[in-house]
Amino acid sequence: MDPRVVAMRKVARDQVRCIRRAARLPRQEAARQIAAALRRLAPMTQAGHRADIDRLVAACDVLAYARGEEGAPAFDQDMHANAMKIAHKVTVEHA
Repeated sequence: MDPRVVAMRKVARDQVRCIRRAARLPRQEAARQIAAALRRLAPMTQAGHRADIDRLVAACDVLAYARGEEGAPAFDQDMHANAMKIAHKVTVEHA
């Protein structure tokens, strides 16, 4: 098997795990972690999914850098579900 493909699969799986773990973090940290994971996945995705990633990263950045969010409720579950869906799509593309 091509070592580049193996490496891309590992990166994709690692980012899925990162996004999954982020659900247990405080809102701002979850947003930062999810945005970072999606940024790592972006170069590996098909062009059609890139716009979805960009929108979700932008939304995460708004949450990550908002002031006064220390006591905010948990990360939005719909946003988390969307991030997981995108990450799984990228993983499947490289399966």
